[in-house]
Amino acid sequence: NHHIAYAPLVIDNQTAAVFGVALTTEATGQFIDRLTTVILAIAGVVAMLAGLICYVAAKKFTGPILRLKDAALAIGRGEFDRVPNINSGGEIGVLADAFNQMADQLLETNRLLEEGRNALESRVLERTRELEGANQKLVDAQEQLVKSAKLAAISQLSGGIAHDLRNPLGAIKNATYILNRTMSADATINSNTKLKRNLDLIGAQVDRAERTIGNLMAYAGVNRLDGEPTDLNDLIQDCLSSFVDKDGVEIAQHLDFAMPKVLCNSDQIHRIFSNLTTNAIEAMPHGGRLTVRTRTESGFARVAFSDNGTGISDADLGKIFDPLFTSKVSGTGFGLAVCQEIIDAHGGTIDVTNNDDGGTTFTVNFPLPE
Repeated sequence: NHHIAYAPLVIDNQTAAVFGVALTTEATGQFIDRLTTVILAIAGVVAMLAGLICYVAAKKFTGPILRLKDAALAIGRGEFDRVPNINSGGEIGVLADAFNQMADQLLETNRLLEEGRNALESRVLERTRELEGANQKLVDAQEQLVKSAKLAAISQLSGGIAHDLRNPLGAIKNATYILNRTMSADATINSNTKLKRNLDLIGAQVDRAERTIGNLMAYAGVNRLDGEPTDLNDLIQDCLSSFVDKDGVEIAQHLDFAMPKVLCNSDQIHRIFSNLTTNAIEAMPHGGRLTVRTRTESGFARVAFSDNGTGISDADLGKIFDPLFTSKVSGTGFGLAVCQEIIDAHGGTIDVTNNDDGGTTFTVNFPLPE
């Protein structure tokens, strides 16, 4: 039931005495258990310290490596702005520094490539716009050439037709005049209302044909421009005096009498104003209001004829000045074409717009002398 331990006492190489210690088995077991517990506790602490040391070492050495891996993947996706700055020591630090330098160089290279691409795109867009502009000019020039050739042919044809028709119409008009005088002198014939009605119809149609011939002759000779300084306000007042109280249409004049004179052929411009006034009145068959305004603006003398009539369809606005085009049953298609040619010969412009509240506005622009 006891554990005994002996230890000799040696003096001068001789055993002088022996020490002995006797412990019970129970006490020895308790001591061994306590010692085992202490050893296990120390071993646990040592294991925990070793694990902590390993974890810290792993974080220190593997963290930069993992960040290097993530950075490499980000660069592979082209996400240069997401590359982290990696700081570390030792060989991994050297590797991280080299990687950071590579990432910076790639970022700079990508920036230069992006700038080059943007510059190239800008040059391509600019060049494309230049080519489109040049192409549009060619198209416009071709259209203008075709239009000029067409107008020249129409002008030549119009002049020939007008000249050939003038003499027969003159004969018909003279014959109608003689018949009317004969009827007036003979009461029996004068009472024939059917004959008189037909003669009046012939006379009206001859007058209409003469107006058409006048337009044709004007169109054929519009390029012969003999200009002189002209007060447009006086010309407008003279023109509108023929249309006072015409078909229930009220004519209002808002004239700028301080507007300078313009160099023009007064007869041709009078024809424009008369044509525009007639068209406006015809667009208001049930009466209405025609407003004529003059003003000076941006180096031009502007004359605007604005009515509150039926207006012009959007489909017709773009071709309203084309020769032979008309939206009226009794129209010839030369009235506005003549206006266009006359104003072109004067170096001006004429345009048309529909009013928001109904009706149409024709604006004629004459260049003012410098």
